[in-house]
Amino acid sequence: GGRTGRPAHPPTDGLTVLTLVALGFHAACHTGLGTVSDAISRKDICMTKSLVCLSYDFDALSIWIAKGLTSPTPLSRGAFGVVGVERILTLLEKEAVPGTFFIPGHTVETFPDPARAIHAAGHEIGHHGWTHRRPSDLSRDDEEAELLRGLDSLDRIIGVRPTGYRSPAWDLSPHSLDLLIANGFAYDSSL
Repeated sequence: GGRTGRPAHPPTDGLTVLTLVALGFHAACHTGLGTVSDAISRKDICMTKSLVCLSYDFDALSIWIAKGLTSPTPLSRGAFGVVGVERILTLLEKEAVPGTFFIPGHTVETFPDPARAIHAAGHEIGHHGWTHRRPSDLSRDDEEAELLRGLDSLDRIIGVRPTGYRSPAWDLSPHSLDLLIANGFAYDSSL
C-alpha cells in the first residue's frame, strides 16, 4: 500500500508496468540511485525511502523522420541529440550516477558510437521503437516488425537485449503489452 494506493512491491511475473513522470524522472520507493531495472527488481521496497531513476530518450533524427519532417531544420535538432548525450554522459560520470537510455533502433544505426558509449559507461539501454512511430498508429504486424527491428539493431550494434521498453510518444496500442511480454521484456515505462 502506502498513501498512493499502489502496492509496496511491484509485480515480478510478466511485465511490470512502471509509470515514469516528468520527462524521465521517477521516484520509486527505496534508497539509492539506480537504473529503472534496478528500481523494479528490488525486493526491499518501502514507502519511506526514495530512489531517483534518471532516464533519457536518445531519439536523435528518428522522431523527426517519423513525423515526416525531413528538412534541414528539424534534422539539425535531431543531430544535436548526439551533443546532448555526450554532455549527459559527462555529467553522469562526474557524479557517479547510473541512468537508463531509451534508444530507437534507427538512432543506434545512425549514431552507433554514442550508443556504444552509453552502454560502455554502464548505463541501462532500453528499447524505444525502430523509427519512433506511434504503435497506436500501426497494425499489429507493423508494430511487431518495428519492435523486432529495433531489438535487432540494439543487439547487433550495441550487444544488448533490453528488458525495458518506452513507447515512442508514450502511446501504446491494444497489442503492445502482449508483444512486449512475448518478446521477454520485464517492464514498460510508457504508461
